[in-house]
Amino acid sequence: MLSEASLLQPPAQGFFDAASGSASLGVGTTAGSTVLIIAYTPQEFGSVNLQPPDGFAVGFVVGLGQQELAMWHRQDVPAGETSWLISSPSTLADLIMWFAYEVGGPDVVTPLERNFQPTGGTGVTTQSTGTTTNTNYTDLMCIAVHCCNSIKTIDQQTNGFVAMETQQQTSGAGHGAGTVAVSRLYPNAGGTFECTATYSAASNTVAGITVYRGAAELPVSPGGIAVVV
Repeated sequence: MLSEASLLQPPAQGFFDAASGSASLGVGTTAGSTVLIIAYTPQEFGSVNLQPPDGFAVGFVVGLGQQELAMWHRQDVPAGETSWLISSPSTLADLIMWFAYEVGGPDVVTPLERNFQPTGGTGVTTQSTGTTTNTNYTDLMCIAVHCCNSIKTIDQQTNGFVAMETQQQTSGAGHGAGTVAVSRLYPNAGGTFECTATYSAASNTVAGITVYRGAAELPVSPGGIAVVV
């Protein structure tokens, strides 16, 4: 079953204040693993979305005003990769905050099981990821991401989600400031999933949730019987 032990190396985080930059891990990837990347810009100067690294699929993309939050995944990666380019087609620099994860165990064909992204909020102190549709799979890794375009504390995640990584950055080139908080849940059961977080003061917020499923698991019906799909 997927768990924190499925992370094959410590999560990495960083930022760049440019039109493009790289997210990277501490050591090379293990063949067959899945890489997850979260990217957030609090003040996007270009008119187009952040572009995922080559070979990555979109988990979700959500924006509010000049904010943009994206999560991407790439399954069945080759051995030895350490960094991946994040860019915008514009030539304008942005403050981009990123997180990178290597996970062993997600399905190598269709790892993304469910996702949801609300529109965000203006001047609010709580923000929900929205609620995913139901899944009958049980071997799941749920990741909730909450952000705002200011320096705030983001905590008190609900529904069993455990706060994990946090990053706060202020641009040195006038490109805004932001806070990102990542939380995770391994439910060992199917259902719908949602996480609400609390902000230390009124904020302009965005959030999203992804649910990844384990390799080759059959979904389980409400009666507890594996369903062949």
